Amino acid sequence: MIGKVKTVDLVRICFCTGLIIIGTFIRIPAVMVPITLQPLMIMTSSLLLKKGHSTIAVGLYLLLGLIGLPVFTGGGGLAYIFKPSFGYLLGFLPMSYVISA
Repeated sequence: MIGKVKTVDLVRICFCTGLIIIGTFIRIPAVMVPITLQPLMIMTSSLLLKKGHSTIAVGLYLLLGLIGLPVFTGGGGLAYIFKPSFGYLLGFLPMSYVISA
């Protein structure tokens, strides 16, 4: 369990989610999955935040993309689940947890 989350921690979580979104749009085009700065931003946020908080930041990023905001490299929306790169995005959740542990 994460426990109580302070206001300062909520601001840090939202800031790191914003960093991940910014890292999405800095990209190098490739054939199937574009190369972006997302992994670097997730590693940075995982080192800055606590163990559960970094996973919340990545989960918030995924939630924002799935409800329709164009925060993913190819846009957003629920139909993004069927794209080949969505499994890569789901891998960010355990990645953030393991790095912050």
